[in-house]
Amino acid sequence: MKLSIFGAQGYALGAYEAIKTLYPTRSIPYFIVSSIGNNSPALGNIPVREIASLAEELSREEKRSMEVIIATPENVQPEIEESLENYGFTHYSRLTSERWNELMKMFHIRLNQKKF
Repeated sequence: MKLSIFGAQGYALGAYEAIKTLYPTRSIPYFIVSSIGNNSPALGNIPVREIASLAEELSREEKRSMEVIIATPENVQPEIEESLENYGFTHYSRLTSERWNELMKMFHIRLNQKKF
């Protein structure tokens, strides 16, 4: 299953780096945003895509089979969930502060293991 990250700021980049390190076989083809606006067109050499144009390109099955991690501030996550559903994405999860802390803990453990 493909994995995408909703968000394109430092929080999303941190999640990407941790996931890439912890789960190197997972494919993350792009970051998703509501609108490019002030976001960079790429983050960590991964393209940043607007949800509307991405949703037009993907089939219903592709959207339903894609896992999306919402890596944004928690106060906007409910709105993003609604947007994902409206565009046909059904498999998503919030990267809450608790989940972020656990992800970063595992990421730093892995980084420390690689030093030895």
